[in-house]
Amino acid sequence: MGYSYSQLDKDNFKWFTKDIAAKSLVSMQLSKGMMRGLKRCYMEMSYPISAIAGKNGSGKSTLLAMACCAYHNSESGYLPYDRNKTYYTFSDFFIQTSDENKIEGVEIWYKSVNHWRGSKGQEFDGIGQQRRYKKQGGKWNKYQKRANRNVIFSGIQRIVPPGERKTERTYSGKFESVKLDEQTQQKILEIASRVLNRKYESLDLRTVDRRRLFVVDRNSAHYSGFNMGAGENAIFTLLIELFSAGKNTLLVIDEIELGLHEEAQRRLVEELKKICLELHCQVICSTHSAAILDSLPPEARYYVESDQQKTEISKGISSAYALGKLSGGKEKELIIFTEDEVGKAVVLGTLSQQMRERVNIIPIGSDQAVLRQLSACYREGRHNCMAFLDGDKQVNDAIAKKQVKNHLEGRVGPDYERWIGKRICYLPGEAWPERFIVTVGKDYAINDIAKLWRMEEGEVENFLNGALLEEKHKEFRYLSGKTSQKEEVIQNDIIRCVSAKKAEMFDLIEKQIAEVLEDLIVN
Repeated sequence: MGYSYSQLDKDNFKWFTKDIAAKSLVSMQLSKGMMRGLKRCYMEMSYPISAIAGKNGSGKSTLLAMACCAYHNSESGYLPYDRNKTYYTFSDFFIQTSDENKIEGVEIWYKSVNHWRGSKGQEFDGIGQQRRYKKQGGKWNKYQKRANRNVIFSGIQRIVPPGERKTERTYSGKFESVKLDEQTQQKILEIASRVLNRKYESLDLRTVDRRRLFVVDRNSAHYSGFNMGAGENAIFTLLIELFSAGKNTLLVIDEIELGLHEEAQRRLVEELKKICLELHCQVICSTHSAAILDSLPPEARYYVESDQQKTEISKGISSAYALGKLSGGKEKELIIFTEDEVGKAVVLGTLSQQMRERVNIIPIGSDQAVLRQLSACYREGRHNCMAFLDGDKQVNDAIAKKQVKNHLEGRVGPDYERWIGKRICYLPGEAWPERFIVTVGKDYAINDIAKLWRMEEGEVENFLNGALLEEKHKEFRYLSGKTSQKEEVIQNDIIRCVSAKKAEMFDLIEKQIAEVLEDLIVN
């Protein structure tokens, strides 16, 4: 199903690029050189949580390190519990032996929301940029010129229970309680309870020599981090760090889903959204989890790919696209990109079994992400692809083709116009697919739908009319609530009925796919 934007999402979009005090990081660009496997690339952020997916070695961890090094901090700033400095430098993340290639000849540009002083002394509030660079044989330019902000990096060490760390075992009897603000303590307990779906009554934070231990009471059980699961330790670590650092913090998390089952992952993201709105903080994380990606707006999802020549960061991807990439996918003759799961269902619901066996349909997340994927395929000489955009986008067909060409920066061959003409296709109808499918169902297939759902035709007609009054993309959700069936069932039932009843509206889909397949065989 397509992502449904909540009011919480909308509120988070509003403040993220406008609050000067928050100092939101809105873009990072590696403009020169190479850092580990990461080549020149650009990442733009418009939402306070960003989740980066990608294969091992693609550059996810390097992007996290770049984010941590975007800011400086004063000595009075927040000191993360495992640090001796209130800020990060690249040497904290890039450690090399004497025979490894050093990172040099590198230039990074950061854009953030802040109060800025220009080179000529002028001042302004808004989005400004700073440059970090390291010349050949030189050092990184002055860190203290960076904008100040509390930054916390949470690596995978957070999920290692204290009982598995030798030093913590040695200090087990020496931990002493540290007073937590009562309001903060209560918030942490409530959030941890919601994320882990268990009621925590009390929390005692204990420390010794920069080491930390949690002791909790839950269901009459009193136990410490030595007897906690990895997920419990991870949640309390993140929450205590975030609330201790306070407003406007940047929290960077490596593999955010570690130690948590899928439902807990979804609940964690929802709680982080609330914290971001309350504290105007920012979270940037890496992930391999579909649950994490699906819990975030498309604008917050990224997929990074690196090869010997380049790095590409795709924004607005779907979890199906990311997981298909991560798994390698089953080889098919043709890859078909759609904007979302509904588009995929429409295409699948109109194809014959013989055709379904030949294609792999991947929902990307947005029309712009689809166009970027087409440009990437053309650039790399991978012609076994095409796209079906929503029907309401057909009026902008010329603009879409121009956008693909712009992504290619004019590097197109004489075959380009014919190629793109066959690669960008549209779902039937002049409205978005949910609206079109429900409308055709109401006009032509009420009897068939009623039989499937075992309902009276009049009741089905009323429900379909009600769905057409809903907000864009929420039609199937409305019908799901009315009929007590899953959205996927509603969607697939109506598509099956209308494609059978009005086949002439859908036949063009298979015909267009067949033409591209034929071209691939001939050429």
